[in-house]
Amino acid sequence: MAALARVRRGLGGQHYRTEQQVRARVNRILGPNVHALLITTVGAQDGRPTLTWQRDQAAIDATARHDGIYALATNLPGRITATSVLGLYKNQHVVEQAHRINKSVLNVRPIFLHNDDRIAALVSIVGLALLIYGLIETDLRQALGPDQHLPGLLPEGRAARPTGRNILAAFQGLGATYTPNGLRLDRLTPTQRTILDHLNIALPWPEHGQE
Repeated sequence: MAALARVRRGLGGQHYRTEQQVRARVNRILGPNVHALLITTVGAQDGRPTLTWQRDQAAIDATARHDGIYALATNLPGRITATSVLGLYKNQHVVEQAHRINKSVLNVRPIFLHNDDRIAALVSIVGLALLIYGLIETDLRQALGPDQHLPGLLPEGRAARPTGRNILAAFQGLGATYTPNGLRLDRLTPTQRTILDHLNIALPWPEHGQE
C-alpha cells in the first residue's frame, strides 16, 4: 500500500521523469491483453508524473463472455462440419511432434535450396522418413500387443513401451565390418534381435561368426 501511495502522489527518478516515460513503462508491463482491462491515468502533481488505475469491469465482463471462444478457418475442399474442423485442430500436437522428431531424432537441419524442385524433393524425403519412423513404432507395438513392454529399450536393460525414438536408439552403435568373406554385422543384442523378429526384418548381411 505504501508503494501504491507513492505512485499516486508522484513518481520520480531517472526512469520516470516525464509522463511519456510512465505511459511507455505501463504499456510495456501490461501488454496488449491486460491493457484493455485496466483504466490507467497518467497525470502530474508538484512537477512529478503520477499514475492512477482501476479495473474496467465492463471490459472484464465482455472478455469473460468470450473467453475460450475462437474462430477456426480451413482451406480444405468440399463441405466439412465444424466438429471435423475442431477435431483436426485438436490434433495439431501430432504435427508439432513431427517437427520435434525432425529436429531431434532425424536430425534434420536447415538447408538452403535454390529451386522449387529441390525443395519438393527435400519435403518428400523428410515426409518418407517420418512415415517410416511412425510405421516402425506402430508395427512393433501391434506385434507386441496392447500395453506390452520390451526389455532392454532403456538403460540398465529396463523394459519400456516401444517408441520410434527408443527403437532407433536400440540400434545405435551397431556397426559393420568389411571382411574377406564380405560385409559382416556386429553381433546383435537380444533386444535388437527381438525387434527385427517382431518386424519380420531379415538381416541384409550375416553377423560376425556366421558363415
